[in-house]
This record gives sequence, structure tokens and C-alpha cells, in this order.
Amino acid sequence: MTLSENLTKELLEGLQGTKAFVITQAPDVIQQILQWKSAEAGFFVVVSLLLLGLGTWWWPKWTFDGDESDTPYMIGSVTALVIGVVMIFPNLYTMLQIHVAPKIFLIEYLTRLLKR
Repeated sequence: MTLSENLTKELLEGLQGTKAFVITQAPDVIQQILQWKSAEAGFFVVVSLLLLGLGTWWWPKWTFDGDESDTPYMIGSVTALVIGVVMIFPNLYTMLQIHVAPKIFLIEYLTRLLKR
């Protein structure tokens, strides 16, 4: 047996072992991806809700009399509300997609990864 035949044989055996490993571990990896993305989206939904709560808590502190002491409350309130609204919708969408159509979520997630 020549060196190239020997290397080819060892490579094929290694690939078959890798294939078996991937087949046995794939369901676990898929479940972990779904759990991680769901937890990540849930975390950002909680952060968004906290920002929305903070923004609505600061809102009544405005006196609307043109006093400069209102400026920090105005800036903080509007900023918190805008960031909260912008953050909450994509993360709610992700959580909903994982719950309703996990296979579609995985296909889209893998497509995004491959495009990078």
C-alpha cells in the first residue's frame, strides 16, 4: 500500500467517525441553540421592559414649564422609551418564532451564519 493510499484510508476512517459523532450530537446541539437564543431574547425582553418602565416612571417628573431642571428627565425618559420599544419587538419576534416554528428559525439562523 502506498503512502497516499494509506493517508486516504485513514482520512476516510476519520471522516466516518466524525460523521457518526455529528449525527449523534446534532439533536442536542440544535436543542442548545434553541434554548440559548430563546434565553437571550428573553433577557433582552426583560431589559426592554425595564427601560419602558423607567421611561414611564420618569415621564410624570416633567413639569412642562420650560425649566431646565426638566431636561435630564426629558432626555432620559424619551431615550429609555425609544430604546425599549426598539429592543422589544425583534426579541419578541425571535421568542415567538422559536416557540411556533423552531425549524424555520434554525434555517434562518444558519442562513445568517453562512452569509457572514
